[in-house]
Amino acid sequence: MAKMIIAIDGFSSCGKSTFAKALAKELNFIYIDSGAMYRAVALYALQNDLVINGEIMQDELINRLNEIKIEFKLLYFQLNIFSCKQKSLPKN
Repeated sequence: MAKMIIAIDGFSSCGKSTFAKALAKELNFIYIDSGAMYRAVALYALQNDLVINGEIMQDELINRLNEIKIEFKLLYFQLNIFSCKQKSLPKN
């Protein structure tokens, strides 16, 4: 059986994350915050000098994707050894 992936798109602040979290909980799915993943990869690029004059060195970043370890916890994500904490608890 193929795995189901549900993507939700919409305007800023329209409730996408709230809806996605509730739906994932109801269906017993894993909720993945793709925006947080993108920000974690951007942070990796900044920390590893892969941004020059505001441009990401895409080929080098692609070559290093296997080095990037992102682990999501309830209140923060951990990128390799660096942790980013949320400022407040998400409202559910």
